[in-house]
Amino acid sequence: MSNVKPVSNINQDFDPRLLLLVLVQNVVWVVTLLLVSATTAFLLIRYTQPIYQTKSIIQLTSESNKQKSNLIEGVSQLYAEDLAKQVELLRSPVFIRRVIEKLDLDISYFNKGNIIDFEIYKQSPYSVEYEVIDKIIYSVPVYIRIKSNSAEIFYKIKNKEIKQVISLGAWTDFPEFRLKVNPDYEKLEKIKGDFYFIINDPNKQVQKYRTNLKVKVLNEAAKTIEISLEDNNPVKAADFVNGMAKEFEVFHTEKQQESANQVIAYIDRTLGLVTEKLSENEKKLSGVNRIFEDGMLLPLETDVSNQTKLLFELENAKLKLELEMQILKNLLQKQKFTSADIYEQLVILSGTETEKYLSPILNQIRNLLGRKEDIAYNVTPNSKAFEAIDYQIKIQQDALIQSTKTIQEVYQNRLNTITENISRLKSVIMPQAPGTKGDTSNIELAKLRRIQAINEKYYNSLIDKRTEYMLAREGYVPEYQILQYAVSPEQPIAPNRQLIILSSLAGWLVLSLMLVLVRYLFYDEILSAQDIAKHTQAPILGIIHKYKEEIPISQLVIDKKPKGLIAEAFRAVRSNMQFLNNEPGPKVISVTSTISGEGKTFITMNLAGILAFTGSRVILLDCDLRKPKIHLGFETDNNAGVSTILSHQTSLDQCIKSSKLANLDFITAGPPPPNPSELLLSQAMSTLLEDLKKKYDYIVIDNPPVGIVSDAISNLIKSDFPIYVFRSEYSRKFFINNLNRLLEESKISKMSVILNGVDLQKAGKYGYGYSYNYGYGYNYGYSYGYGYGYGYGYSGYGYTYGYGYYDQEKGMEIKEPFLTRVLRLRKKKNTNGTA
Repeated sequence: MSNVKPVSNINQDFDPRLLLLVLVQNVVWVVTLLLVSATTAFLLIRYTQPIYQTKSIIQLTSESNKQKSNLIEGVSQLYAEDLAKQVELLRSPVFIRRVIEKLDLDISYFNKGNIIDFEIYKQSPYSVEYEVIDKIIYSVPVYIRIKSNSAEIFYKIKNKEIKQVISLGAWTDFPEFRLKVNPDYEKLEKIKGDFYFIINDPNKQVQKYRTNLKVKVLNEAAKTIEISLEDNNPVKAADFVNGMAKEFEVFHTEKQQESANQVIAYIDRTLGLVTEKLSENEKKLSGVNRIFEDGMLLPLETDVSNQTKLLFELENAKLKLELEMQILKNLLQKQKFTSADIYEQLVILSGTETEKYLSPILNQIRNLLGRKEDIAYNVTPNSKAFEAIDYQIKIQQDALIQSTKTIQEVYQNRLNTITENISRLKSVIMPQAPGTKGDTSNIELAKLRRIQAINEKYYNSLIDKRTEYMLAREGYVPEYQILQYAVSPEQPIAPNRQLIILSSLAGWLVLSLMLVLVRYLFYDEILSAQDIAKHTQAPILGIIHKYKEEIPISQLVIDKKPKGLIAEAFRAVRSNMQFLNNEPGPKVISVTSTISGEGKTFITMNLAGILAFTGSRVILLDCDLRKPKIHLGFETDNNAGVSTILSHQTSLDQCIKSSKLANLDFITAGPPPPNPSELLLSQAMSTLLEDLKKKYDYIVIDNPPVGIVSDAISNLIKSDFPIYVFRSEYSRKFFINNLNRLLEESKISKMSVILNGVDLQKAGKYGYGYSYNYGYGYNYGYSYGYGYGYGYGYSGYGYTYGYGYYDQEKGMEIKEPFLTRVLRLRKKKNTNGTA
């Protein structure tokens, strides 16, 4: 048995005929999968909400603002130099919320359909004004039926349905919101159906558009950004994308102008203070001027000593230092700085001595604050990036405060020195003056004039700065341009009809192939003699065709049509038995199978009948003591039989019964015994067979299935012709393992096989054709050509297609395969041509 290929649970060899058979057997499932795939494709195409995509392209530029003020140039670079930052800005929830608020997307109007509801964006026959009282109303469909002067409102919240009739154009209170409906009667005549609206949750709206929005850098070299959106409404999608492009301009304009507006506001406040000082100083000057006009004093220029000039210079330096000190004092009062504070301080320090010391630190803080604003769109305030940049800002602020304090100390020492020198000069000048009062008035007048001149200069400087910032603000041109506006698309991107159809066909094909492949791999039914022969060395005794008419209770069919195909098949088995064992003397034939239902009783009875046709004396024994059937076939009782003979309750002659066929007797199984195995293994069984050999030429035994019980093994060993029955398209391939065990373990070397129930039509259609050729060197063949040579010359009456040696039975017509017929006709034509 070493050359026998063991039986596997999976088909390891490729058999195209078996694959075709499996395909035909599962054609209903394949067609069903095709219908399911086609139905799925139809439903997807017909009832899926269409999705439209629209896009806009913007380009960042920097040429338009090259001539703008250097004071806001840093802000421009902060927002325009990095494309990635602009992309994140466009995708940020804060920016998307701005766009939603500008487009009034807080409420959605729908027209209810049978299966799909459609949004009637900008086409609604009514508009709704509302005030939310309870946020539970968000995302709840509110149905509305508009009549002539009223409307019926109904919605459901927490399984509670609320209905109310309201007046059109008037506010109505509901538990969750206040509502006012304004109808458009012209549109109501055009648009029919059931309507409802939804008050959208702002947070969910932002998340929805953020999910469907795609922003990407289209060309880094050209600094172009593509904005695209997918939505069920094409008009809304186009409006939203264009709204983003416009809001991008507004946002950048606001950011560019924000610092300028804050600086201008500070200059306006400072101008107010300077104006008050100028007015106050002018009043003092007018009082001193009246003294000169009355002739009480001479003008200061007519009598001023060198000491007095020096005093004037020191007074001017002291005033400047006091202004510097005031700036430093205001700077130290700030605990934290914003971008506006930084620009304000830069303006204040402009033109001062302190500017060269503190401007670098202020610019560094300004850059850090700009970076902080950028990452605020992408990360949360508690993130590591936020903490890192806050730490850097704190370090710079500490450095600014420390530097300010140091400069303040230097200025204070310098101010103390100047004040001391002024006091000395005054003490020197005052006693030397011929007229103390006159000299004092001259000094006071000079001081007031200096203060007036400084204030006027400061006032004019602030006016110039204010004008510069206003020009920069009003003259700002957005640093980007729209290269492509979004348009309302006509065709949706989904559902893609072609893709769905191809996917459905591909899915059907894959599932069908998987189904057929799995069925093929796990197809373990025996179909042909080849399936048996390649797994065992037991010779195949014959093939019994499928009987398509109703089998009688007796299961004996050979007597119905002695020249029929079934009868000829059993004659072939009878002939092959002679090749296996042609020795003279009575023969014992034991028939078994793996399980019930494989046709062993059918084989046993008809084989016994075909042997009786030759005139041989044949007796049939029913040794299936557990489940006897022979008595049913011969329509007799089962009161006595093998069991009673083996238990010595009756004699052999009392149990032998004659059938309607000549030369055919039978012994039924008898009443089921409690110990069938022991009876069949007893010496009485051997004695019974020896007694029967004296009276009959053939003893045919119907044994129980060996795959279920082991009762039949002893009879198989004692037999001259142990026969194992398989049934086509019923017996499993692993049943062959039972046959091999009998050959190897039980040493039943004479075991042969009969394949029962072969469908000739199916065999011909799928290439499992069978032919029989009896001649020298016995050849039992089928389309695969297996031969067994026993050296007996036998010239039989073999049969093949269309020679009329047997009567074709109903349903047993053999159809020649199409390819075989074509080849045969072609061969015949060539032969005729040669002749």
